[in-house]
Amino acid sequence: MQQLILSRNHAGKYEGRHLAVSTALSVALVVGAMTTARPVLAQTAADEALFAQLDGNQSGWLSGNELKGGWVRYDKDGDGEVTKAEFMAGRAAAVKAAPPAAPQALSELEKKAEAALFNLLDTSGEGFLDGRELDKGNLRTYDANADGRVTFEEFTAGRAKDRLPKTGQGGSPAAAIPPQTPAAPAVTTPLRLPPLALKPGFIVGRVLFADGRPVPAFTVTAHGFDGQSVTNVNGGAFTVGSTNGRNGSYAIQTTDGATHTRPVNALVTRVEAQANINYNGQNYLMDLYPTSGTTFLPNAEGTGLWSNQGLQRDFILKISGLMPGKSDAPGYSRLTAYYGGRLDFNDTDDGSGFRRPAATVRPKFPRNAQLVVTFTPQGPLLDGSTGQTITRQLDVGSLGEYEGHAFDVPLGVYSVQAQVVNGGVATPLSVRVGKVDKTWTNAVTLDFPPSTTGTSPFQTLDIKL
Repeated sequence: MQQLILSRNHAGKYEGRHLAVSTALSVALVVGAMTTARPVLAQTAADEALFAQLDGNQSGWLSGNELKGGWVRYDKDGDGEVTKAEFMAGRAAAVKAAPPAAPQALSELEKKAEAALFNLLDTSGEGFLDGRELDKGNLRTYDANADGRVTFEEFTAGRAKDRLPKTGQGGSPAAAIPPQTPAAPAVTTPLRLPPLALKPGFIVGRVLFADGRPVPAFTVTAHGFDGQSVTNVNGGAFTVGSTNGRNGSYAIQTTDGATHTRPVNALVTRVEAQANINYNGQNYLMDLYPTSGTTFLPNAEGTGLWSNQGLQRDFILKISGLMPGKSDAPGYSRLTAYYGGRLDFNDTDDGSGFRRPAATVRPKFPRNAQLVVTFTPQGPLLDGSTGQTITRQLDVGSLGEYEGHAFDVPLGVYSVQAQVVNGGVATPLSVRVGKVDKTWTNAVTLDFPPSTTGTSPFQTLDIKL
């Protein structure tokens, strides 16, 4: 086991990145013994980072030598591989089974664990946590001086407070609030489906729901060059094939870009798929997720693949998760980055906008107080799956800003409640669906209507004290 050195390097960062696998496991187990809500979320972040470290080839699962250290015990289906889902489930079970530790002074190993966890969360390597780094486990509450940054000293002080026994504070305790259900991870791992028999001159594939059920009806379109013309009249690639697929499978014969009738050996650069889904009385035109992680088909030179070798492209209908080529970095582009729905908030009495003096929530709480929104599914979700109750948390001070939204909620119908958690006390809010409801209540039923502008489906929730 390598030694973990607790000193700052030239960048101001606490040393401890170069952990042996056995050291990383010790760190994860120590952190896992800390049982309050925020440390549990931080434990999840640590486990995700540990999985990424173990997954040396970045395949999205552990196999072969990557299973050294006993990780094969998390292989639930016995296929010789440990997926990320199996790994996270195994780690969660191990932490849950660990006996609770009484609050006490930290041992040297626990001090090392704190430094290691801080480094894992400090993805920018700046020596402090800010921006998206603070969203892991509601770490914004550790920002003692409210400067938008959490130093290592603030981090350890906040963690120490979390380990203290909680006492009544005259209101609904924050411990009663469910931990935030994280949005889908930013890094998209390609899915694995068994290969199909390829046919020269054709593109074949499957179109499935996330649970493996076939999507009943969909459209797949291939773009590229037909070998006859350099570009189409608009200066770009031709449509070299399209089909209306049925029951989860399709086959496209590539054709010329002019008449779409003559079979050709086409240079295929992109394949995309869409499906129309009727849900809750509304029609959703869903862009489907390519299991390769991208709709493009670059070869080693980045130009495309010829259809005469036979091609396969599979798609999944997703109702949440990051879209290919999108980023979850803060900013305007994040508003349209997910398959899931986005909930906007209107903090006024009259529903007319964020920045009017009528705002009732933001002026009453510190900027880092947490708006906690709970979504309870009302029946099956858009893809027919059974949903689960989830939460989203954000800074009250972010309302009206790019980060002031609940992102990537799996598309469905939900009963929604909202409250502000500040200083350990939860304050319920009155809510109504923006531009729809006239009456304020403690819970509303809403969905995410299909977008007509090419953005992610979204809904607006009016909130007030």
